[in-house]
Amino acid sequence: MGFIKRKCDNCKKEYMADKRNLKRGWGLCCSKSCAASKREKSKPNYNKERVEANNVRRANWVENGKDIWARKRGFPSFEAYENDECDGSWDAHGGVELEICDLCGLRSDFCECGEGNDPMYDVNW
Repeated sequence: MGFIKRKCDNCKKEYMADKRNLKRGWGLCCSKSCAASKREKSKPNYNKERVEANNVRRANWVENGKDIWARKRGFPSFEAYENDECDGSWDAHGGVELEICDLCGLRSDFCECGEGNDPMYDVNW
């Protein structure tokens, strides 16, 4: 069992590779993450710009996820949810479910479209 000093095929960093693995075609990269990066770059539809954009999205994933979560509950942003007096649960509003606008999807007190859930016609049956 012997080791040889070689440069990583992906990042060009020097590392000690096992000769047996090199014979098998393994150990061409210094780490698993470098090997995955090299494999990704070798795919025929690899697009560097798309990967960079996805990396930015992934870095902000938690913040974007919070806003999506809050929007599904009728708030324009997570900050608006945090600043609300209640926790948005059923019991916090005395057992009354909050009205959500059919058009913009926000609670009536945050409605952006100005329409709210107002009926088109006032009909008394």
